[in-house]
Amino acid sequence: MAGNPFDIQIDEVLHRDSIGRIVEAEYHYKETYANGEASNYRVAVKRSEYERSAATTQKPTLPFQQFLKVLRPFMMGRHAADDIPEAFRLLDRDYSGTIDIGELAAFMPVIVPNANPYMLLHHIQKVDKNCDYKLNLQEFTDLIKRGIGRDIALGPAKLAANLHIDEKAISGEDWTDDEVEIEDDLNRENLNNNQDEQGED
Repeated sequence: MAGNPFDIQIDEVLHRDSIGRIVEAEYHYKETYANGEASNYRVAVKRSEYERSAATTQKPTLPFQQFLKVLRPFMMGRHAADDIPEAFRLLDRDYSGTIDIGELAAFMPVIVPNANPYMLLHHIQKVDKNCDYKLNLQEFTDLIKRGIGRDIALGPAKLAANLHIDEKAISGEDWTDDEVEIEDDLNRENLNNNQDEQGED
């Protein structure tokens, strides 16, 4: 392994059907290391696969369109800050003004099929300032902006079931009018801050 990446680029690609519905969301990650090496990862979520999984899971799930509204800030981090309040509202299914582990788990099954409350609790504790095992809007915003949400989705080893390794460079691809490309350039200082915080856990 080349060490911790000092630059991360994220591209979001939305595929639509003939009537304009989003049928697949892709997130491409390119991690560049200090020695010049780069790794590419891809998370792809298809409507058909999500709806099939949602129909068989024992956990409550979100409709696909709402799921995408939550997925975007989780995957894009601080560059989707404007989407955080809506994502919070959708996850706060009991209208309590907080998100508990169960509500967060409703979002996770397709991205991390083996997600369990203990894994989620580990990440929640990093931002749960009042230690109530729930997240208010400010704590949830902190979770997203620090990239912890993306860590949950990618998994510690980037081996979640729906994560595909793609060693081809993602730059230079043709983007259609129905696709959205968003770059998330995280500088070394922000990454080091996150790594320091994680090292304290």
